[in-house]
Amino acid sequence: MASVAPGYHGGDAGGDPPDDRQPRRLPYQCEGSGKRGLNKHKALKKAFKQNGNQPLKIDFDFGDLKTVKPVGKNAAYLSSYIGELVRDIPQDFKSWNKVPAAEKAKIIPNLQRYFDLQSHFRDETLIKVKGENKTKGSVVRGGLERDFADRYSSHKNKFKYKWFTKAGSVQAARQKKPPNWKAGDDEWQKLVDFWADPDRMAQSERNSNNRSKNKVTTHQGSKSFARGRHEFYEENKYQEDMVETWRKNHSDNNGHFQTRENERIYAEMKAIQDAVNDKKIDPKTDREIVAEVLQSNNRGHIAGVGRVVPGTGSSSRSSQADPSFCTREEFEEMQKKHAMELDEQRKAYESQGNVLKQFVEFFNRQQGTPASQFQIPDLYTPRVFPGSTYDVGGPSSTPSAPSSSLGPENCYIPTFDSGNSRICSKRE
Repeated sequence: MASVAPGYHGGDAGGDPPDDRQPRRLPYQCEGSGKRGLNKHKALKKAFKQNGNQPLKIDFDFGDLKTVKPVGKNAAYLSSYIGELVRDIPQDFKSWNKVPAAEKAKIIPNLQRYFDLQSHFRDETLIKVKGENKTKGSVVRGGLERDFADRYSSHKNKFKYKWFTKAGSVQAARQKKPPNWKAGDDEWQKLVDFWADPDRMAQSERNSNNRSKNKVTTHQGSKSFARGRHEFYEENKYQEDMVETWRKNHSDNNGHFQTRENERIYAEMKAIQDAVNDKKIDPKTDREIVAEVLQSNNRGHIAGVGRVVPGTGSSSRSSQADPSFCTREEFEEMQKKHAMELDEQRKAYESQGNVLKQFVEFFNRQQGTPASQFQIPDLYTPRVFPGSTYDVGGPSSTPSAPSSSLGPENCYIPTFDSGNSRICSKRE
């Protein structure tokens, strides 16, 4: 097969290696640039089309590890699409909590175009989370918010390492911006200033030192523990042993551990498990064994399992009250309410204009000479309604529809284009 396939890895060679002959490459003008472009999500769009252009079903881990991570056959599509949407958000914010609502508001409506999230958001089933009753809908919202924050932080770190850290100096980073950077040189210089802040660089150094102390490496890639265990269950119809899950995720495809610390941890887990099976010690479940060996002080993460159920800490904010977390249905309702308020304002301005006009006409009738008559100014009617982009253009014009604005509850309401699933937003 290799003798008839293209002689380089870029061709449709069925995975065969290139042969020893001169590569028969495509003409230059037919080749790509060699640079990775935007993810077009062809597989997602194909699945969406096959589903009758209806949102795809998505499941969350409520049963096995209780991480509320996306699981199931469409989980990979969701994760990939979240990554693209988060990459569109400017990086010059210290953390996800500092990102303005105007930047966050587009994510959920875009996800809802392809995934059935609304059925989860509306789920009022109560579950016990650390002694508190939470609705499944609120917990799913909290989980997605955590996913957005993690992806934002990860993308920032990778981008900074490639275009700032590897540059070697601040001056070198200023002179070499990414080839596909579209925001202009001024925005690039602002981002470099953000990275070069002395306090931020010191914090980055401390974080780097702390990460270097971690001797445990994983080989699971972007797939979460929850998603991997869900796929194992779907294929085998029983839950995988947690110790075995940990071994698979911390060794290569051949089962070889890449670090001594990984090998030591697994050996300790296995020794306890063997002792339990031989009835040499009191019974322990596989989860209890993992928790005993992998002790963690991270309140938001359980070693060997993943994150805990999100949105349950005393300092965590409810996503329901977060104005940036607007679903498509919620901000469409806000748009209607906002449009009604703007229409009432317009009528009020028109009424004021009519009263003023009637007064001026009455005043002029009382004047004897034209020179003493009062002329109505062209700008007696405000051109811009408060909180909108309506351009009135004078007393007789018709206002145009706003592109975007802050809603009555200070929730940023972007314009949603259902035709191409894009959200038109601007930074206020």
